[in-house]
Amino acid sequence: MESENERPQERRALVARLYQEELFKRGKEGNTIACIETGTGKTMIAAMLIEHMMAAEQIKPLAQRRLAIFAVPLVPLVHQQATFIDANTEANVEILCGEIETECSTRKWWDDNIDRGVDVVVCTAQVFLNALSHAYLSLSSVNLIVFDEAHHVVGDDVYRRIMDHYRLLLPRVRPKIFGMTASPLLTSTKSLEVASSRLESILDSKIFALSPEAREELSIVSNHPTELVIEYDRAPNWADISSRVAPAVRTRLVAEFQGKHKDFEKLLGGMDWHWEELGPAFSDLAWLSSKQDILGKAAIKEHYARVMETTDLVNPQFDDTSRAAQLRDSAYFRRQVVNFLDDIPVPDIIELHEGNASPKLLRFIQALECFKPHAKEFCGMIFTGRRVTAIALQMLIERSPSLSSWIHSEALVGHSGGGMAASFGVAGQGMTWEQQNDVLMRFRRRDPTNLVIATSVLEEGLDITPVNCVIRFDLPNHHVGYVQSRGRARAQDSTYLLFAEKHNKAHLSVIKGVIKAESDLQQWLRAQPDDRKMPWGERQDEARLEREAFLHDERSGLLQQRLVIESTGACVFPIDTVAILAHYVALLRTDEFCATRPHYEMQDNGCQHGLRFKAKLHLPANSPLTLIEGPLTRSKKAARRLAAFEAVHQLHQLSELDDHLAPKQRPKTFPEVTAALHYNLKGIGEIVDGVTPKNTLSFAPKLPPVFDTPGIKVEASVDVYRSELDFPGVDDAGEAFHPLALITKSALPCSEMAPITFASYQGQPSCELPILGQAQSMRLGEQQLLHARIYTLRLLALISSRLLEGKEMPYLILPLDKETREIDWQAIDAASEGSAISKVPRHPEEHWVLDKLVLDSPRVGSGARAFRALKVDHDKTPLSKIPGREGEEGAATTYWDDAVARKMRQENVDADNMSPSDDQPLIEAVRLAQRLDNYLVPMQRRAKSTTASPDYLIPQLTWQHSITASVFESARMVPSYLAGLEHALNARELNEHLFSLRLDPTQTSTALTAPSAGLPYNNQRLEFLGDVFLKAISCAYVFARSDKRLEGHLHLDAREVLSNSSLVEKTKDFQLGTVLCTRSFTRRNWCPPLLEATNREPIDPTERLNHVSPKMLADIVESLIGAAVSTTSGTSEDGLWLNVDLGLFACVRLGILPSEIKSIDDIAKRWREQVEPKAIAERWNQRPHRERLKRLEEIWGHHFNMPHLALEALTHPGHLNSALPSYQRLEFLGDGLLDLFIDAWLFKRFTHFDEGELTAFKGMLVSNKALSALCEATKLYKYLQTDFQPSLMSAIQATTAELKYARERVDRYVEQRGHTGDDEAKKQPKPALHYWIGRPALKALADIVEASLGAVFVDSGFCFQTAWRMFSRVYMPWYERYATVEAYEQRLLIEEQKRQEGLARRAEKTSRMEE
Repeated sequence: MESENERPQERRALVARLYQEELFKRGKEGNTIACIETGTGKTMIAAMLIEHMMAAEQIKPLAQRRLAIFAVPLVPLVHQQATFIDANTEANVEILCGEIETECSTRKWWDDNIDRGVDVVVCTAQVFLNALSHAYLSLSSVNLIVFDEAHHVVGDDVYRRIMDHYRLLLPRVRPKIFGMTASPLLTSTKSLEVASSRLESILDSKIFALSPEAREELSIVSNHPTELVIEYDRAPNWADISSRVAPAVRTRLVAEFQGKHKDFEKLLGGMDWHWEELGPAFSDLAWLSSKQDILGKAAIKEHYARVMETTDLVNPQFDDTSRAAQLRDSAYFRRQVVNFLDDIPVPDIIELHEGNASPKLLRFIQALECFKPHAKEFCGMIFTGRRVTAIALQMLIERSPSLSSWIHSEALVGHSGGGMAASFGVAGQGMTWEQQNDVLMRFRRRDPTNLVIATSVLEEGLDITPVNCVIRFDLPNHHVGYVQSRGRARAQDSTYLLFAEKHNKAHLSVIKGVIKAESDLQQWLRAQPDDRKMPWGERQDEARLEREAFLHDERSGLLQQRLVIESTGACVFPIDTVAILAHYVALLRTDEFCATRPHYEMQDNGCQHGLRFKAKLHLPANSPLTLIEGPLTRSKKAARRLAAFEAVHQLHQLSELDDHLAPKQRPKTFPEVTAALHYNLKGIGEIVDGVTPKNTLSFAPKLPPVFDTPGIKVEASVDVYRSELDFPGVDDAGEAFHPLALITKSALPCSEMAPITFASYQGQPSCELPILGQAQSMRLGEQQLLHARIYTLRLLALISSRLLEGKEMPYLILPLDKETREIDWQAIDAASEGSAISKVPRHPEEHWVLDKLVLDSPRVGSGARAFRALKVDHDKTPLSKIPGREGEEGAATTYWDDAVARKMRQENVDADNMSPSDDQPLIEAVRLAQRLDNYLVPMQRRAKSTTASPDYLIPQLTWQHSITASVFESARMVPSYLAGLEHALNARELNEHLFSLRLDPTQTSTALTAPSAGLPYNNQRLEFLGDVFLKAISCAYVFARSDKRLEGHLHLDAREVLSNSSLVEKTKDFQLGTVLCTRSFTRRNWCPPLLEATNREPIDPTERLNHVSPKMLADIVESLIGAAVSTTSGTSEDGLWLNVDLGLFACVRLGILPSEIKSIDDIAKRWREQVEPKAIAERWNQRPHRERLKRLEEIWGHHFNMPHLALEALTHPGHLNSALPSYQRLEFLGDGLLDLFIDAWLFKRFTHFDEGELTAFKGMLVSNKALSALCEATKLYKYLQTDFQPSLMSAIQATTAELKYARERVDRYVEQRGHTGDDEAKKQPKPALHYWIGRPALKALADIVEASLGAVFVDSGFCFQTAWRMFSRVYMPWYERYATVEAYEQRLLIEEQKRQEGLARRAEKTSRMEE
């Protein structure tokens, strides 16, 4: 749009001539048609009228003001006329044409412009009509309509259709009409009276006569050129004189090259007219000008050859390989001819003479040579009837020795050209607006162009610099063409030449006709009676009668029908609906290969009461309405329009068209879905100020009920349960670990529990501990409870360095007798009575050391080191020298000095009050690990005993603990075991509550383990599997829920189910964040539940919180689904190991799918209930050709119960001749299935891959490039059902050919490597094993791979097993051959190389900039 800044700041005052003043006055009085010659200032009159109307509007309130519309037939005229009005009036001007129509095709755009005071909109007539039809603009808001080139208002032209809307208004609210034309004689009508009356009637206007004075002034301004008719003799019969005259050089050479080919005569026929009319030399140039047309026809023939070779599942008669061979031969011949023509040099100079040029061509050159004396002033235009003629004339002039030095010519032709050939990338001879404008700009500047050779495209409208020479090389077709082409010669002393053949009656008739029409027009205008000065009031009365007549008009039997939408006022006639439907189809396109317009199939039913024709309208397969049958009509044109009219009506009822009758834009998201995409975290977790990280939630970890309050209290007697803890391996004494009893207030489950695994245990990477046996009930008395409590607290203090206290105990840890496996109450009583710590005897007996735990300090929990006593060494005393320390400066040399120094450092004691007893022996002991290790976490450094170098303890400075060393060593593993047990119990409780213990316990526990926990397992692989299963089952659900939902809607429906926000919402009732293991315990934060440490600062409760992001919550849901589908009872016969039924059960229990869905059959039933009645009524299963379908069934290994599904799976969305939907819905479903099967295959095949590697590998296998390659390898593309769109067929051929070449290259390499051995194969250049990377991808090929899988799935009753068998049979062999680890690693290496190269380039660039 033109901005205010671009407008001239100073406008010229309008100075009108007398004839302009008279016509302006008529325009003010009523509807007027200005019929004056081109170049005499009709636009000036329109500008004056716009200013007049604008002045009348200025006195009204802004809300009541109306605007003027200046309608033009061509886009370039929009800018031209807008520039003139803006420069010569005070009007606020807006422009509107094709390239900005989309953004302005709204009611709001027009209302906003009216509200901001726009006075005039200059636009193409079609844009104006669209605004009226869709009720974006009401004619009651328009005060004036200017029709430029008003003679176009005939037949069904856009101008006339605008007037149809005009006549629907009451006369008092109709806008004023001002038409501008050079002549009313556009059609073959020769009667001025008839033509003018028709023009006046349609435009509801009058052509007024001028006064004698005005006519005289007009004749002076008109500046008519000198008109001459150049006669030439008839061209000779070149065939009769071929013995004397050489034939066209290129014709002769092409004949010698391919003259015997059966298509040579057809090709030669295209050159016949130029040869016969203009001679052999021009025929040579015509060959060169026609090369693009020849290539275009070759491309079309190749296209139809591919059509014949395609397997059509509906119409087998299209399969004609012999005809395809003929078409390919014909196309090859044409390409060979073009290549041959390219090899023939084009002469720089062409000399014309009677032997190679017709009299017409010679006279043409002579006529141009006459202007050579005035070469500096020469500015000319030549009009021809054919594009080839225009281009060839330009080539001739630039090679003519007498013209090329002073004439600089260019050809200018219309837009259309290429047709179907353009779909194959073959350019036609047409020119774009930009190319035309470039030519005209050079022509206006004479830089250097001073001659334009054009077709009728330059006859009207475009503002061209006045020229002094116009040549009609081919005569005009009508009077308007004559007047407008002559009007181009507006320079002083200009010449207008018409070429005509002597004694040619047809040429003579044309010339006499246009001259007579010109004379008659002037006489008719002078002879108009005074009654044409009818007052405007009387004209309104006449208009009222015309409106009533219009409402009963039956032009083509169509105007009596119109579709009106009351809510908006949108009103369309049948003729308007053709364009609306074309726009709708264009918006349905899913790729560049879909049809751009609907297909009309005409039926001739014979004449029945004057009605004969009926149209069947075919819309693309991805439209909810694909076939519409119109009524019987009198003409094909009416049949087409009425079918479109019915289609628009039905599409509006289906909500495919809005209430403005415009195609609805297909949004990426819908409002109801958009709301679901924002996280609603209310009621899920909590946010603790200063603790909870941003964008996360905090959860207090759930404590299993068996360990939660109320705990075990010291009462008269308590019923408890005993479970045995047996740790594998041996302790530091080389004996089996001491068995322990875990006493709990309720029985621990012994089944459906995940095993507890220690990592890096006893020199092994991992160790799975035995599952707890059946818990045994027992009753403990008060004294037993008291001693058991004391024993447990002392044991926990030893292993955790914490002095623990609490009113209730979460559990009790007691020793078992190794022999009887009963609780060792004797050891418990001995350890719990009195103090836990006592002094070691100065002279211990030999047997005293048995299983004795000794400490080097009484400060348990504050640095005391623990040792296992080995023996009493009487050979050493406290004052004995420590071996190896002699001579070490500052080192303690005796055992006493060493022990005292340690005590001074650790306990800050006064050594002066201590003296050794030299008669006491030393105790040989081995130090025990005291650090609280987490055995659940792998790769952690473990504290080890130093058995090779024992310690020697002095009894005087050593204490003994009441708990034995073997129990202590076993108890060190209890915290890890209890942490694992808590998680396993939480997982089991969730499994029982949600899934009735149907999920595998180990998988459930894994699903609830986040990577941040640092355990040897986590939920990422299960999340990878659950995510894709959820996608597959959700796709099946939304697919079956409604058969009317198109692909885009299905994606939105699935997104609503699958989005993280939706999954997070599902966790609200289950509080999954409380059972998620996000981190394992450490020495710093471990403390048994219900107890507190008295010798340390209390642990902040916030340190125990799980901080979980919303995405992690969604991942838990997907991981649980992954755990469900991986819970198997063995692999099925067909190899599908996924537990689909349990996965579906999990989706329902988690609230993702409705509770009424009990099995996959319920989903299948929903689909059948909707589709089967329609399929039966419309006989869908009779559409596919059964014999053809058998071939496909053999490939897929599946017999179709509903054959229409096979056809639907292969039907391109742009197919206009399909009664079935396109493959888009099945492709949506198959996409989810293919992802699931690929993931399942990768999951089992590459067990060592983590989730990131699996995702990267999968991405390489399911991309459009990979699926295009798979489609080529399986030959599925041969069954793609289309309308054989040329561009699509060409793209399929190119893509499959390149992929086949790359695949065969890999095959040869693999086979050669197998035969020659690895060493020899390494010498060969290695191709990319993932050969589809970097190759072209065609979405249509990828889509039918997925849709085929979806079709088998649906046909089998939504059976995953059947779909898997098809995948295994058709797709898996390709994946197993090409989707190897070697290919994956090769791809990673290439990507890394590219990354390194990119880094190097950036570094080099940075270095250069710094220099």
